[in-house]
Amino acid sequence: MAARSRVARSSRLRSGTLRRLPARCTRNIWTSAGDGVHCYSPDGTLLGKINVPEVVANVCFGGPKRNRLFIAATTSLYAIFVQTQGALRP
Repeated sequence: MAARSRVARSSRLRSGTLRRLPARCTRNIWTSAGDGVHCYSPDGTLLGKINVPEVVANVCFGGPKRNRLFIAATTSLYAIFVQTQGALRP
């Protein structure tokens, strides 16, 4: 039997912390963390967090506009829309 994939609804994420992320995250670093996803400025200042109910292993921007953030956690894959775009591949 093939393994079933599961994409959790974004409502499981704590949306209150999402508002603190800047609308434009150009050149900023989005990274996985023990409590979710963190966004840092180039100088290392923490700009915001997206709290996730599981440990996050990896994050990746996707979608036609690169404004959907995919979050790979311990047992789930989350997908949320953000107000920024991921960088293009070189």
